[in-house]
Amino acid sequence: MTWIYRVGLSQEEVSEEALKKSGLKYELVEVESALRAHIDETLEKPYKFYTSMREDAPNFFSCSSLPSYLYIFAGIWMPSLVIEKFAFTKPVGKDDVRFGDFVYSFNDADEDRKSPNHMGVYMGNGKVLQAAGLWYKGKVIIESLDESPSFKNIVSYGRVAEDLNEKRYVVEIPDDRIDLRDKDNLLKFINESH
Repeated sequence: MTWIYRVGLSQEEVSEEALKKSGLKYELVEVESALRAHIDETLEKPYKFYTSMREDAPNFFSCSSLPSYLYIFAGIWMPSLVIEKFAFTKPVGKDDVRFGDFVYSFNDADEDRKSPNHMGVYMGNGKVLQAAGLWYKGKVIIESLDESPSFKNIVSYGRVAEDLNEKRYVVEIPDDRIDLRDKDNLLKFINESH
């Protein structure tokens, strides 16, 4: 599969009429539906430390590339590393965690550490989707959050998407237009096209 670079835009940022006139390929998606549509293709894929979305997805995943991969189909960008995602997401309490939220943990002998080095995507009903490290199962799995050794030391929960029902445009960026990977450049190009 050839990697396609995608940029997400909200309906407040751009009109469908302007997108049509730009000539770019795009799709209008609902955040939750887009996330759910791509989970199955990640299951059982091997874990790989230090993955590249362009070169490895959807054949290999690290714990942090897996959520990035899912969310790009929902038109939501995020930074790459676990610690960056931890800083990027809005903290939520354990009682408020819902589908699509992130679960952060620290897996090491130092159980008092407050910054995470592992993460998964909460699936609801006490289940978590994760790219489990080589020390454990070494592949993408869904399992019980309470029973997973990867989440013995939960540090925090985080939210990326406030509204799972939000509809967003996901724009495919042609390989010869690297400049359009920047959201501001993309918006300028779309607005100048009509």
